[in-house]
Amino acid sequence: MGDRRTLLRYGFQVGLTGLAAACSPLESARSLFETDDREHITVLADSSLGPTTPALKDDFERANPHVALTFSLASSGSIMKSIFRGKRFDALLLAGDTFAIPLVEAGHIKIGSMRPITSNWLVLATPQSSSLEIQSAQDLLRDEVSRIGVADWEQSALGIYSRQALESLDLWESLGRKRAKSKDERELADRLIDNKVDAALLYSSSSVTSEERIKVQAPVPEQSHRPIIYYVGTAQETKYPITLSQFTKYLISQWGQRHFEAAGYRLLNLR
Repeated sequence: MGDRRTLLRYGFQVGLTGLAAACSPLESARSLFETDDREHITVLADSSLGPTTPALKDDFERANPHVALTFSLASSGSIMKSIFRGKRFDALLLAGDTFAIPLVEAGHIKIGSMRPITSNWLVLATPQSSSLEIQSAQDLLRDEVSRIGVADWEQSALGIYSRQALESLDLWESLGRKRAKSKDERELADRLIDNKVDAALLYSSSSVTSEERIKVQAPVPEQSHRPIIYYVGTAQETKYPITLSQFTKYLISQWGQRHFEAAGYRLLNLR
């Protein structure tokens, strides 16, 4: 009987030791830390919105700790193509409706979820170190302007607007040999900064974020192209419709709009 009691006592002590080890404060804290039950939301955004996405992410996540936003940047045309190839997403931030309409028609974006959030305009810019003086788009014809940066006019909203403007001003064909295509706004701004092009058609917001390296020479007449408006849209198949409705409301609220304004975008009357 004594041996049996000793054996039971020993087994009970071993069991307590194992339980304590399994549920030690360190292990419990690590387990809690490694358990991520947040709503992971993927937002595909036009690359020209890159300067403001970090602030939008931090602000929204701070107010909604249960949400983790991931922004993926590319040209609006590339985003559209990737979705048609099966890329998963929860929300979109696109420049213009050219690439949004096919996605709505194909059932990838919820009908009625597209909302305008901010706006932009085109400018003619040169590297900050350039001695060129450009007062209008007509000056792009001058001999000293040999390479003009234009974003991809098939895949990039910026390129589409730029082509509309140059065609409206009867300059598209005349500048044919001078045009140097970049895939999107980010690449175009980088090439301008690196003096790989003499001038470029850029969004005004690009000059604000790179004002020490880019010189705005003149605005592009706004009547020469369609209005540059950015939209947010919600994926048809998202698992988080309620949170995305809150995200949309945040973007058009004063809290979201302050970040667009600080990054050089034009505010819309969203009331």
